[in-house]
Amino acid sequence: MSGSRWPEEMAPRLEATVTWLRSLESWAAPVGGPWRAGWAPARLDVMGGIADYSGALVAQLPMAVGTICALRSIGGPQLRLASQSIVGEERFVEVDAAEVLRADSSNEVRERLESAKAPRWSFYPLGVLYELAAAGRWHSEAPGLEIAFHSDVPLGSGLASSASIEIATARALIPELRAEDAALNVARLCQRAENRVAGAACGIMDQVASLLGRRDHLLRLECRPHRIDGHTQVPKGVRFYAIDTGVKHSVGGSRYTSVRVAAFMGRRILREILPGRAELAHLTEVSAKQWESVRSDVPETMIGSEFLQRYGSTGDPVTTVSPEAVYTVRRATEHAIQEQERVESFLMALNEVGGDSESEGLDRAGARMIESHRSYGVNCQLGSKEADRVVERIEAEGREHGCFGARITGGGCGGSVAVLATPQSRQFLERLVADLQRETGFQASLLEGSGPGAMEVPVVTVDAR
Repeated sequence: MSGSRWPEEMAPRLEATVTWLRSLESWAAPVGGPWRAGWAPARLDVMGGIADYSGALVAQLPMAVGTICALRSIGGPQLRLASQSIVGEERFVEVDAAEVLRADSSNEVRERLESAKAPRWSFYPLGVLYELAAAGRWHSEAPGLEIAFHSDVPLGSGLASSASIEIATARALIPELRAEDAALNVARLCQRAENRVAGAACGIMDQVASLLGRRDHLLRLECRPHRIDGHTQVPKGVRFYAIDTGVKHSVGGSRYTSVRVAAFMGRRILREILPGRAELAHLTEVSAKQWESVRSDVPETMIGSEFLQRYGSTGDPVTTVSPEAVYTVRRATEHAIQEQERVESFLMALNEVGGDSESEGLDRAGARMIESHRSYGVNCQLGSKEADRVVERIEAEGREHGCFGARITGGGCGGSVAVLATPQSRQFLERLVADLQRETGFQASLLEGSGPGAMEVPVVTVDAR
């Protein structure tokens, strides 16, 4: 290993990756330079969630679990990818570099990968490779690469495993990344890869949180389109946990996409009915008071064909309106507007927490999380009965065990629940997870601990021979 060193507690993770790379002798090219390794954490969506694409303020915590991307140049025109997940499953894919790097657009990359029957997981790093090259952020005269991913993020857990892969790839490709505004641009390119190549209609919070988050701090990101408002240190005596329900989640799913379309339909309608807001850029610019004044004028549901006939387009570059679909416009719009105020209230309450973890601030912050969770289920219809079971039990029993609030994370429909608690709550949460696993049959798990953001960990060169 050469160059800068990783934080001491992360050294075993890098050593495990090197050991795995050495085991890939039958896969790795006989010639090739040393590996260059970058790190990117998963993120815990503490507050804000799917309101990011509506311009919300979000609060995100980089987690201790994440992805290492190790890559090296090889002779030949191939892009060869290998991946090992937390359960030890290995996956491999090989594509012609020209299929990716010489495409004229992101859509063409996606079409070529689909024609080649490349596995869906490979669309994320290959999309990043294309977007960085197209933007002039990465270039090589010899485009052949071997790219290996070693991850301990539970897949489908709602903890942004895809963004972790994307950001780790970008870090390994451009190790000299330093300035915040340049990093924000790279995060935007990674989001574009997920939107246009992988076909997932995500906002930008996952990529920014993974790249620019700080250990034991909540990243405050204003998604208009992406301005870092600062970092809030997690108060002493406070912990954020993630309970992975074992129910697999995907931001590429139809329910998530439908809610996004409905929210942008709501924005388009508000541009016409809100005085002076014909150029409304984000739903979250509308106050709760303004919303109440026009709420009844926004249709509760609307069929796509009617919207298209009346308004033509939502203005969302990522999604399209399906003429046959029925969209819950009023509820999706309401979630985004009210979530903005919930996030602001949550952060204000957390800032009032001192050394006393039993403070009133934690109760108020936890209440905002539970309100957010309920809106996911009622307004967005993105809840799950397993996540509901976790939140209901924490609401009923958690206070006496040091748990103050909980909410479903990210795109909902399963995945993980974020929990606001104290270290003394761990035993209670372990029992809760065991009960959930027994009752549902899913492989639920408890995750804790914050880790460094990708920019806090230097890219290193390793020799895996």
